[in-house]
Formats: sequence, structure tokens, C-alpha cells
Amino acid sequence: EDFNFPAGGEWRLAAYAEWERTRQRFTLRVRPGYEYRLLERNDYAPTGRARLRVQGRCAVGERAEWVLSTEPMLNVGPNAVPVPFNQNQAYTGLDLDLLDWLGLEVGYLYVFRQRRTVVEFDNEHNLYGSLFDWVNQGNPVVGPHGKPTNRVHAYDRFWGVWLRRGVKVYE
Repeated sequence: EDFNFPAGGEWRLAAYAEWERTRQRFTLRVRPGYEYRLLERNDYAPTGRARLRVQGRCAVGERAEWVLSTEPMLNVGPNAVPVPFNQNQAYTGLDLDLLDWLGLEVGYLYVFRQRRTVVEFDNEHNLYGSLFDWVNQGNPVVGPHGKPTNRVHAYDRFWGVWLRRGVKVYE
């Protein structure tokens, strides 16, 4: 039934706080937040969602970190669907510093999502690479000569669909 909802726009106002603690080789990062959402498919009736991201990073050698995180999301606030749990994302990966200016993170992301009908569920399994994600988030990219660039090698057209910002280069 949820799949019959038409695609539509969304306005979102979000507030987050972040706390971080590092001890020896381990870093713990906690980021609670709240999103006030207006969805076109609901005639822009307000709704809300609480999120809590917890991430641990552990140094593995000189230039690598093992990453483990989870992010449950709960519908709360006005017009919220009354389910105690509606989505969770769990991630594990390896973050490598290949060069001083180039990093690579490869990992696995699992998403469990309960639909508004409370009967349908999504289970997503994703392999994840962060160079594209870094660019998609609007972070700076530096070329091989140390100068800022917006050109990103997208490998080929199959992988290039995941790069939403920057200039895709296939040569």
C-alpha cells in the first residue's frame, strides 16, 4: 500500500547536537536530533522524526579505522504514525587513508524500515563507498596538484549514477 503513494516534495527542518569522546585508539560519536517534516504526499501536514546516530571508530594500524554505527529513527511529534520503531540503519566499514589527500571507506549498510501501513517492511543491503558520498555532501575535493577541483572520476556510467554533485569524468 505504501508503494502506491505518489512521489513528492518534502520540506525538512532539523536540529542536531553532536558529542565526541576519544580514548587511545577508539572514538565514540553520538548525534541525537529531531526532524520536523512537511511532506507533499500528506498535503504538507507536519510530522516529526527523532534520530540517534551512534558511531564507534577504532584505529587499525597507522592509516586505517574500523567503523561501526547504528541510527534508529522513531516517528514522534504531530501526526506521527503510532509505531514504536520505524527504521534502523546499521553500518560497518573500513576507512583507509590512501594518501594525505585521498581516503577511501568501504563498508556494508543494512536498512530496516517499517512502512506507514505497519504491515510492509523494507530490508536493504548496500555496499557503500565514501568518495562519492564525500562529494555528494558538498565537501571539498583536491586534485593531484593540490588545487581545489569539482572534477571527480566516476569510473563508468554504471557507477557514475551515485555521484550527484561535481563534474563526472570518465577518462
